[in-house]
Amino acid sequence: MLWQEKVSLFAGIYHRPDNRIPKMASVKKRSKLFSVFIYLFFNMCVAVISGIYSQTFFNGTPEWISEARGQVATGLGVADINMDGWDDIVVANGNDILRQSVEVYFNNGNGTFPVTPGWQSADVDYHGHLAIGDINGDGYPDVAVSVFLGPGKFYEPGLVKVYFNNQGQLETFPGYQTADSMFTFSCALGDADADGDLDLAVAGGQPYHYGVGPYFTSGRIYYNQSGVLDSLPGWLSQNSMGALDVAFADMDCNGYLDLIFGCELTPNSIFLADSMGRISTIPSWQSQDNNHYANSITITHISNDIYPDLIVSDNNQLGGNGQFKGYYFNSAPSGFSMPAWTSAPISYASGIITADLDGNGKADLIGGRWWGRVYIYKDSSYTISMKPDWFSGTSSVIEAFALRDVDQDGLYNLVLRDTVAQDTLKIYYLHDMQFEKFIALTVNNRNLQQGIDYCTVPDGEWISFRQYLVYGDQLEIEYQSSWRKDLVVTNWDGSIGNFLFYNRFVPTSLSEKPQMPRTIDINVYPNPFNSSCRFTLTLDRSKYIQFYIYDLLGRRIRDIVHAKLSAGTHFFEWNGMDQNGQDMGTGMYFYVLESAGEYYSGRLLMIK
Repeated sequence: MLWQEKVSLFAGIYHRPDNRIPKMASVKKRSKLFSVFIYLFFNMCVAVISGIYSQTFFNGTPEWISEARGQVATGLGVADINMDGWDDIVVANGNDILRQSVEVYFNNGNGTFPVTPGWQSADVDYHGHLAIGDINGDGYPDVAVSVFLGPGKFYEPGLVKVYFNNQGQLETFPGYQTADSMFTFSCALGDADADGDLDLAVAGGQPYHYGVGPYFTSGRIYYNQSGVLDSLPGWLSQNSMGALDVAFADMDCNGYLDLIFGCELTPNSIFLADSMGRISTIPSWQSQDNNHYANSITITHISNDIYPDLIVSDNNQLGGNGQFKGYYFNSAPSGFSMPAWTSAPISYASGIITADLDGNGKADLIGGRWWGRVYIYKDSSYTISMKPDWFSGTSSVIEAFALRDVDQDGLYNLVLRDTVAQDTLKIYYLHDMQFEKFIALTVNNRNLQQGIDYCTVPDGEWISFRQYLVYGDQLEIEYQSSWRKDLVVTNWDGSIGNFLFYNRFVPTSLSEKPQMPRTIDINVYPNPFNSSCRFTLTLDRSKYIQFYIYDLLGRRIRDIVHAKLSAGTHFFEWNGMDQNGQDMGTGMYFYVLESAGEYYSGRLLMIK
């Protein structure tokens, strides 16, 4: 496993002039925590007492709506296509209704967007969903798009194609397309063979059983050979599926990406990679319930363990209950299992995405439906609310969501330093639900180049290295996260247009971020930890220190030190027990250090 240290470059010292809620006031180093998470922790504690904690993240109506031009908007991605430092919105139009183009709405450079696209593909198709990533390793994000149906509609299967990015400009005709054909609604990019470049996974299936077959087909992977995708699949699942969505994630935490399919009329399936990174062609796990009507899937952490969980939207157009479902895993997925959580029925469930909206370290679910509203389901004791805690005032035919800080009003930089503590390492996970993008990466003080030395995707928290990292290697990752991700929505009602909801969540006292000289450094190692962790505290001068441990409810469970300490470095240990010697068990905790009006805080993860 890996022992981690995160260092904020943005903020993290708090000043409390009297009894008011502490304000952010300086740049500092701290362990495994982003700056706003600290602030939200303090506000959460205040909320427990006062009951005034706000849960408003978005306005009821979107601040931006694209011009309604009859576009049947389906696929969605957000990435900096022209590499000007601002994220753009990529939309694939068509669905199974009209042959239309792929489009890009370019950011104006201030978080706003024109209502008409600045780029359109020259070709048209019945486009499904899309995936974005640097496939050819030139440093620019390319766009892969699933073509659900061929020109003959339900009588002709589609394919997958790629628009390559030439120094910030997408080609107008695709530079790649698969040599074989299939009905495919979704695709995903990930390192399927652990060689440091992006491979293309494809979900295949046609649920309506109308026109020509086969309606069920194998899942596919097209491998990347030095920046060039194979035209034929190098991996085929042994089972045929009616898959409408696909995703990469390390579901068994063995350091390699696995493949997950969300299926209509066949079970949802997970294909695990072995200890060499080879993805099995036989599913290791399948959903056990009889309602197989998946429209979309997302992978996140809901339950209180290290294993990712699978969230599925079931659309009742062809049957079933029409609801969101969560399959929780506390070990490597295997066999069959029922959903551990289901939402109240909402009928035509469609797009889903998860994020830590309020900075409490747990995932919240954003879900939508056709001819319906945007819903937010808050986390609740390591599960999700059955009914939505918030919904939009608008109604539309929602297909997909994306979360990115497009106006950059919540961005902050982090540096993570880590020592490899295992024999070999290929995939590295940040485990930061507020992640935005990687900035720089070094191994043993050597700068690595994305697309050559490693690969990732714009919405991924993982890095896949071309060369194995080995025991003792020193890894440093600089990246950006955001506590104010904005919500983009595609609607396939051509009379409405697409939506952008700006994130309006503002903690009560967070109004400015002045800087002041850093006077205290605090690091924790290891983190996550099993039985104990060690704090290293460095003071620029003699100070009186009060150092506590809190649980997620804001209760102070352990006092570490109350003393005047001399200038220099000091070491303290927490053994995972409370003040009474009771083992606190697996979970999320916080340390809080106070000294002369300065407050430092960080997140701790104990895994037993």
